Amino acid sequence: QYLVSTFGKSLQKLSLDAGNYLLAHTKWFGYFFWLTSTLPRLIKTIAQHKNLKLIYPEGWKNIKYVNESLNMFPDLKWEVVPNGVHLQVKNLRLPATRQWSNAFHPDEIAMPREFLLGYLDEKGINLNLGEKIYISRKKAARRKPINESELEKLLIGNGYKTVCMEDY
Repeated sequence: QYLVSTFGKSLQKLSLDAGNYLLAHTKWFGYFFWLTSTLPRLIKTIAQHKNLKLIYPEGWKNIKYVNESLNMFPDLKWEVVPNGVHLQVKNLRLPATRQWSNAFHPDEIAMPREFLLGYLDEKGINLNLGEKIYISRKKAARRKPINESELEKLLIGNGYKTVCMEDY
């Protein structure tokens, strides 16, 4: 990759020589990996955020959950990297990822939850939704039950409160 990005002519190259950079991206990218891989690495490095710039792939700009959760890290600046550009970074902080995609450490899974609850408490946001909640997918574009409305009526009749994550 170094040879291609240094001597290759097929793609543009962006050299980040000044400053310190943080790479928290994973090759498996999606909501699940954002919560279980990227956010824990952002939280682990929070003490250094004033001295780091997050390598921010251009493709993230339209991903709402990415940008809204990055608001929890106000000291972290971003370096937007255009799609299809080789990247060379002189000073890179690359927090470890888990060895296998299904290998979870309980502390690392609890970390985003505790961080988020602390953040919400600090902002005075109360999410006391009750003891029985149904996380609805009715506002999602895909992966939702065919009989969502019937399921919701049944659950509400049994004391559940319906919550759409898009509202939070």
